[in-house]
Amino acid sequence: MSIIFAVPWAKLYKKSLFENIVYPINARVEDDLTTWKIYLLADKIAYMNKAIYTHRIFENSVSAQANKTAVFPLEAVEERISMLSQLGFDITREIGAYRYRLQICIDTALKDGDYLKYRNAKQKMAILKKYKKI
Repeated sequence: MSIIFAVPWAKLYKKSLFENIVYPINARVEDDLTTWKIYLLADKIAYMNKAIYTHRIFENSVSAQANKTAVFPLEAVEERISMLSQLGFDITREIGAYRYRLQICIDTALKDGDYLKYRNAKQKMAILKKYKKI
């Protein structure tokens, strides 16, 4: 559900929902930082539980070769968790998505030798574990 909440494709939107939406500049996954806000602004959402869109990732495609921490930024889910918890929503699934992204960040930072990013992500994971949020 967290992925559906973030991606803009395969959806129809009412034009007025975009009046106060600001897409971030210089963000690789601006949709992940924005689409969920459109859902929260909508008065009505219809959902069809039918596969009508297929997304293929080819071995040499940008999606397959992209840095996973760029594709799944922590900031996007951190902002969602903050807003949804303030609104009183159940954030259990978002915390699961956050844990998933933290692990990607940890693995990628370790592989890339980015010690600061690695330690920061490990610290956040330790906090989640301490408070049994994972």
